[in-house]
Amino acid sequence: MDHLDRTPELALDELTAALPTLGPAECARLHAFWAGSDPVRRATAHARAQTAATAAPDRRAAIRDVQDAIVRWGDEPQTHGTTGWGEQWVDPDPVETAGGSARSAAVPAIVDAALALALRDLLDPADFEALVDPWRDAIGDEALVDGGAPDPGSGEVEADPAVPPTT
Repeated sequence: MDHLDRTPELALDELTAALPTLGPAECARLHAFWAGSDPVRRATAHARAQTAATAAPDRRAAIRDVQDAIVRWGDEPQTHGTTGWGEQWVDPDPVETAGGSARSAAVPAIVDAALALALRDLLDPADFEALVDPWRDAIGDEALVDGGAPDPGSGEVEADPAVPPTT
Protein backbone atom coordinates (compact mmCIF):
# COMPACT_ATOMS: atom_id res chain seq x y z
CA MET A 1 0.00 0.00 0.00
CA ASP A 2 1.29 3.45 -0.87
CA HIS A 3 1.70 5.31 2.39
CA LEU A 4 0.49 8.53 0.78
CA ASP A 5 -2.92 6.90 0.25
CA ARG A 6 -3.38 6.09 3.95
CA THR A 7 -6.34 7.48 5.79
CA PRO A 8 -5.69 9.65 8.84
CA GLU A 9 -7.05 6.79 10.98
CA LEU A 10 -4.48 4.35 9.58
CA ALA A 11 -1.65 6.85 10.09
CA LEU A 12 -2.73 7.34 13.71
CA ASP A 13 -2.92 3.57 14.21
CA GLU A 14 0.66 3.25 12.92
CA LEU A 15 1.84 6.00 15.26
CA THR A 16 0.23 4.45 18.33
CA ALA A 17 1.55 1.01 17.32
CA ALA A 18 5.07 2.49 17.32
CA LEU A 19 4.83 3.75 20.93
CA PRO A 20 5.78 0.46 22.65
CA THR A 21 8.98 0.36 20.59
CA LEU A 22 10.22 3.70 21.95
CA GLY A 23 12.85 3.34 24.65
CA PRO A 24 14.32 6.02 26.90
CA ALA A 25 16.91 7.05 24.28
CA GLU A 26 14.29 7.57 21.56
CA CYS A 27 12.06 9.45 23.98
CA ALA A 28 14.94 11.68 25.03
CA ARG A 29 15.73 12.42 21.36
CA LEU A 30 12.07 13.21 20.66
CA HIS A 31 12.03 15.66 23.54
CA ALA A 32 15.31 17.25 22.47
CA PHE A 33 14.17 17.77 18.88
CA TRP A 34 10.78 19.09 20.03
CA ALA A 35 12.35 21.45 22.58
CA GLY A 36 14.84 22.62 19.95
CA SER A 37 12.18 23.45 17.38
CA ASP A 38 10.95 27.00 16.82
CA PRO A 39 8.21 27.63 19.43
CA VAL A 40 6.61 30.41 17.38
CA ARG A 41 6.41 28.20 14.29
CA ARG A 42 4.99 25.38 16.41
CA ALA A 43 2.40 27.67 18.08
CA THR A 44 1.31 28.99 14.69
CA ALA A 45 0.94 25.44 13.38
CA HIS A 46 -1.07 24.52 16.50
CA ALA A 47 -3.45 27.42 15.99
CA ARG A 48 -4.01 26.48 12.35
CA ALA A 49 -4.44 22.80 13.29
CA GLN A 50 -7.09 23.79 15.85
CA THR A 51 -8.93 25.68 13.13
CA ALA A 52 -8.68 22.68 10.81
CA ALA A 53 -9.88 20.31 13.54
CA THR A 54 -12.86 22.55 14.25
CA ALA A 55 -13.74 22.39 10.55
CA ALA A 56 -13.49 18.56 10.65
CA PRO A 57 -15.58 17.50 13.67
CA ASP A 58 -15.47 13.87 12.54
CA ARG A 59 -11.72 13.83 13.27
CA ARG A 60 -11.83 15.67 16.60
CA ALA A 61 -12.92 12.62 18.58
CA ALA A 62 -10.21 10.46 16.96
CA ILE A 63 -7.56 13.10 17.69
CA ARG A 64 -8.70 13.38 21.31
CA ASP A 65 -8.70 9.57 21.75
CA VAL A 66 -5.19 9.19 20.31
CA GLN A 67 -3.84 12.10 22.32
CA ASP A 68 -5.36 10.63 25.51
CA ALA A 69 -3.74 7.26 24.71
CA ILE A 70 -0.37 8.98 24.18
CA VAL A 71 -0.64 10.79 27.53
CA ARG A 72 -1.55 7.51 29.29
CA TRP A 73 1.44 5.82 27.60
CA GLY A 74 3.66 8.67 28.81
CA ASP A 75 2.52 8.10 32.39
CA GLU A 76 3.27 4.34 32.37
CA PRO A 77 6.60 3.05 33.68
CA GLN A 78 8.67 1.38 31.01
CA THR A 79 9.36 -2.24 31.84
CA HIS A 80 11.80 -4.30 29.79
CA GLY A 81 11.19 -7.90 30.78
CA THR A 82 11.19 -10.16 33.76
CA THR A 83 13.80 -11.38 36.17
CA GLY A 84 14.45 -15.07 36.80
CA TRP A 85 11.85 -14.86 39.56
CA GLY A 86 9.18 -13.54 37.17
CA GLU A 87 9.31 -9.97 38.42
CA GLN A 88 9.42 -7.07 35.97
CA TRP A 89 12.67 -5.14 35.71
CA VAL A 90 13.20 -1.59 34.55
CA ASP A 91 16.33 -0.04 33.11
CA PRO A 92 17.33 3.29 34.60
CA ASP A 93 15.77 6.10 32.61
CA PRO A 94 18.46 8.71 31.84
CA VAL A 95 15.92 11.53 31.84
CA GLU A 96 14.44 10.43 35.16
CA THR A 97 17.78 10.98 36.84
CA ALA A 98 17.60 14.56 35.58
CA GLY A 99 14.21 15.07 37.26
CA GLY A 100 11.68 13.75 34.75
CA SER A 101 10.54 10.74 32.77
CA ALA A 102 11.73 10.22 29.20
CA ARG A 103 8.27 9.04 28.22
CA SER A 104 6.47 12.03 29.70
CA ALA A 105 9.06 14.37 28.19
CA ALA A 106 8.39 12.88 24.73
CA VAL A 107 4.59 13.23 24.97
CA PRO A 108 4.35 16.76 23.49
CA ALA A 109 6.33 15.75 20.39
CA ILE A 110 4.24 12.62 19.89
CA VAL A 111 0.97 14.49 20.44
CA ASP A 112 2.07 17.03 17.83
CA ALA A 113 2.90 14.26 15.35
CA ALA A 114 -0.50 12.67 15.94
CA LEU A 115 -2.24 15.99 15.35
CA ALA A 116 -0.32 16.53 12.12
CA LEU A 117 -1.05 13.01 10.85
CA ALA A 118 -4.75 13.31 11.66
CA LEU A 119 -5.06 16.58 9.77
CA ARG A 120 -2.39 16.17 7.09
CA ASP A 121 -4.76 16.75 4.18
CA LEU A 122 -6.18 19.88 5.86
CA LEU A 123 -2.90 21.49 6.92
CA ASP A 124 -0.55 23.68 4.96
CA PRO A 125 2.66 21.67 4.32
CA ALA A 126 4.68 24.09 6.47
CA ASP A 127 2.32 23.57 9.42
CA PHE A 128 2.41 19.80 8.94
CA GLU A 129 6.22 19.91 8.94
CA ALA A 130 6.35 22.11 12.05
CA LEU A 131 4.33 19.55 13.99
CA VAL A 132 5.86 16.36 12.63
CA ASP A 133 9.54 17.32 12.21
CA PRO A 134 10.61 16.39 15.77
CA TRP A 135 9.25 12.85 15.21
CA ARG A 136 10.91 12.58 11.81
CA ASP A 137 14.21 13.98 13.07
CA ALA A 138 14.34 11.83 16.22
CA ILE A 139 12.83 8.58 15.00
CA GLY A 140 13.49 8.85 11.26
CA ASP A 141 10.31 7.04 10.28
CA GLU A 142 9.83 8.43 6.79
CA ALA A 143 7.26 5.75 5.98
CA LEU A 144 5.04 7.09 8.76
CA VAL A 145 5.29 10.79 7.96
CA ASP A 146 6.56 11.04 4.38
CA GLY A 147 4.93 8.14 2.62
CA GLY A 148 8.31 6.49 2.18
CA ALA A 149 10.11 9.36 0.47
CA PRO A 150 13.79 9.52 1.40
CA ASP A 151 14.95 12.36 3.59
CA PRO A 152 16.93 14.79 1.41
CA GLY A 153 19.68 14.91 4.04
CA SER A 154 19.92 11.13 4.42
CA GLY A 155 22.07 10.49 1.36
CA GLU A 156 19.33 8.32 -0.15
CA VAL A 157 18.49 9.14 -3.74
CA GLU A 158 15.37 8.02 -5.55
CA ALA A 159 16.15 6.15 -8.72
CA ASP A 160 15.12 7.86 -11.95
CA PRO A 161 13.31 5.22 -14.01
CA ALA A 162 14.53 6.89 -17.22
CA VAL A 163 18.18 6.41 -16.28
CA PRO A 164 19.59 2.87 -16.39
CA PRO A 165 21.41 1.84 -13.19
CA THR A 166 25.20 1.86 -13.26
CA THR A 167 27.20 -1.05 -11.94
